[in-house]
Amino acid sequence: MYDLIPKEVSRDQDSFTINWSDGHISIYLCRYLRLRCPCSLCTDDPKRKPKTSNSPLMIMNVEQIGRYAFSFQFSDLHQTGIYSFTYLRSMCPCDRCEGRK
Repeated sequence: MYDLIPKEVSRDQDSFTINWSDGHISIYLCRYLRLRCPCSLCTDDPKRKPKTSNSPLMIMNVEQIGRYAFSFQFSDLHQTGIYSFTYLRSMCPCDRCEGRK
């Protein structure tokens, strides 16, 4: 599973979709990604994460980092998280994957 790579990606302001090399499709909502930011700022200081309010939070930009990760810029100006392909696949929110966790 951990040798899987994104074959195709798409995004809009509210979500990011990955079609994986095994054919599985993962759809990540913006807030879901932001709340799970793996950067040291967010993991060391949970207050840096956005509140669970209804305030709008959007994906402003996505950059691929090498052949192993993506970096997201969110509308709250946070952009220091590096989301490895392994991490993204492990946190897939679909019903099939959630059942394995």
